[in-house]
Amino acid sequence: MSELQTYSIDRFEDNGLAVLENAESESLLVPQAFLPFGTKEGDILMLESTRSELSSSLTFYLNQEETERKKAALQSLRESLVQAPDGDIIL
Repeated sequence: MSELQTYSIDRFEDNGLAVLENAESESLLVPQAFLPFGTKEGDILMLESTRSELSSSLTFYLNQEETERKKAALQSLRESLVQAPDGDIIL
């Protein structure tokens, strides 16, 4: 049986752990060494968990397409915010 979940990398801790967060704001702590090489904060990961009678495994995949889509959406949001003459954002 296999299950696929989506997480974003929230941050890296000094102790070598990565804090991942899903859409429900649930956190998952994972050793950074378990993640795909070169991943960085903000990247979107797919976590595939496989479980059988004799074994279980977790595999992380970098979802580059979703990462780029999310970055573009955030950039668009930033650009849509109204700024005051002194540079502050008006809420």
